[in-house]
This record gives sequence, structure tokens and C-alpha cells, in this order.
Amino acid sequence: MAQEKIKKMAGKGSAKSYLLWTSYLLWTIIILQLISLMCFSGCTIITSVLEEGEEGKDKAFIANETNSFDTEAYFCPNDDCLTVLLSRIEDSASVKCAFYDLELELLIDALSEKKAELVLDYSNYNDNIDTLTRVSEQATLGQKNRQMHNKFCVFEFGNGMTKAVATGSFNPTERGNQNNNNNLVVVYSDYLAEDYLAEFKELKAGIHGRAGEATPYPKIILNNNLIESYFCPEDCDGEDGIKIYTDLIDSAEGSVYFMTFSFTKDEIGDALVRAHERGIDVRGVFEKSQNNQYLEYQRLADAGINVSWDINPANMHHKVFVIDRRTVITGSANPTGNGLTTNDENIIVLHDEAVADEFLEEFKRVLGS
Repeated sequence: MAQEKIKKMAGKGSAKSYLLWTSYLLWTIIILQLISLMCFSGCTIITSVLEEGEEGKDKAFIANETNSFDTEAYFCPNDDCLTVLLSRIEDSASVKCAFYDLELELLIDALSEKKAELVLDYSNYNDNIDTLTRVSEQATLGQKNRQMHNKFCVFEFGNGMTKAVATGSFNPTERGNQNNNNNLVVVYSDYLAEDYLAEFKELKAGIHGRAGEATPYPKIILNNNLIESYFCPEDCDGEDGIKIYTDLIDSAEGSVYFMTFSFTKDEIGDALVRAHERGIDVRGVFEKSQNNQYLEYQRLADAGINVSWDINPANMHHKVFVIDRRTVITGSANPTGNGLTTNDENIIVLHDEAVADEFLEEFKRVLGS
């Protein structure tokens, strides 16, 4: 009798546990569906994953984000980069921008109306006296003896909407928008926005060069695509900045295409020669006005690499490498000594085939093919 009683009690317990687990799973599914529906309006699901560390090194967490936004790529003057920025500013509750130069009147008005926070390079002070006057309470100058060469904005939309970062080679000037070949990428990511907000806070506080802290989230998985975020010189000191390029070039399996305004870093040139020698399709376009004894053009040409001068009578201002048609390196930094180890710069690496395809189309346009 005792054994039968125990069996009956166990059966009741199992049934109760089954009902509890069923209820739990049902509510979990409902909550996930609600989150998914909400994300069509722009929210972000944020988790983290453990990255496998090298032997003897600490493992690191990679920020992991999911939202409903694709990364956008624009190419001036084929696209109107000014209109892209104006649209994001209009939709924003808060805007913070760091520009090497700024002269577009419509953009200055929009930033002033939005009471945006702004950092400008010191060397362009005389050209931007009017800008500083009109946005005086929110504007700050970079360091006098160091170029603040960044070109980025962070847009906070409010109401729980995903933040966005705009960056690339685009200086918001008349030539930058209407004449020079430039790129502007817009990435919707709360984690990436935190990276750029941290850098902006340093620049705003007058913290420049190697005094800056390391990037909070150097690696982010956004919608299953890896993003790497760097700020020079603090993230690019020594070989670190060079390895952003050389690690990807050395691991290329099929192709490396590049478009560079100024390219003088021998170590990156060495990596391109190695890639060419092992059969990788390496092609590049250089800005002709930057031709000098330090430029990598002639050395790469002598090695048999397919390199060309740009055909734009204005400037080809890109700082772009596209590896294996699926990874893009862009941002404000030229692959030069100053770009990686002296100036305040930003570099973003987008492991995104759709974005890479758009940059490859720009490569063809710049090449004139």
C-alpha cells in the first residue's frame, strides 16, 4: 500500500512539473514573439557571447546585437551624403559629431537647431569661426598640435530606438559632398554607438592621442555580421594599427581591392605584395595628388600588382580595403604613420557581404570600369 501511495504522489508531481514547464515555455515563446515584433520598430536585442581566446590569453566577450536595420553605405558624389546626414539629424533627439572640417551651411543650421554637440579640428579654426559662433555652446576645438581627423556622428533617436553611427571618409564640405570620391556608412547599433560616444566624450574633454582609453566594445556581432571598432592612436599603437590591415590581407583567400587617398605604410604594402605572390587578386587605386617618394604606388607596381591613379579631377578621398568580397575596412584613417599613430582617427571593419558588394561597385566607378 505504501508503495502504491508513493507512485500516485510521484505521478501527481510529474504532472504538476509538466504543467509548470509547459506554462513556462509558452510564456517564453510569447515574450520572444513580442520582442521580435517590437524590433520591427527599431529596438535591439542585446546579448553577449564568449570569444575563444588564444592559448595563454584571457577570453573576451563579444557584444551581440540583433535588430531590423541593415548597414547603409553611401558614396559621394554619386549619392548626396549631406542629405543622408540631414535626414538622420532630423529624426534624432540628440546628435554628437566630430569633424575634421565642416562648411556645409545646411548641415551647420541643422546641427545648431538640434543643439548638437560638436568637436572640430583646431587647424580649421579660421575656416569655422562662423560655425563655432552659431553652435558656440556645444562646439569644442581639437588639440592645437594634433589633427583631430575624425568624421563621425552619433544619433540618439530616443523612445528606446536603436542608436546609429555615421562614419567614413566624408568631410562635410562642398568638395567633400560634390566633387571628391567619399564614403559614408550608417550603422544602427547601440553597442557601436557606445564606442563612438566614449570617444566623443574624450575628444570633448580634451583627451587626445594615446591618453584615450581602449574601445569599450572592439568587436560586435550585429545581425550575425562581425564589426570591429578602433580609435587611433590608442587602439593602433605599435603594431596594433598595422595588424588591423595585415591580418586580414594575410588571411585573404581570393582578392584584396583598395582605394586610398594617402598610403605610405610599408608594412601594409608588404602584406599586399605577399598576397600577390601567393596568387591573390590584388588591385588598387591611388589619389594622384598624393604622389611622392613615400607612397606605396611604385613599389606595388614594381611587384607586379595592378595599381592605377584615380581619374577624378578632384580628390579620390577613400581609405578603403575590401577583402574577399566580404570584409570592408573604412573610416577616417589613411594607412600612414600619422593616420595610425599620431592623429585622432577612427577605423571600422565591417564583415558584411552586402556592404562589401556596394564598396566593390564604388571601386569599379573610381577605377572607371
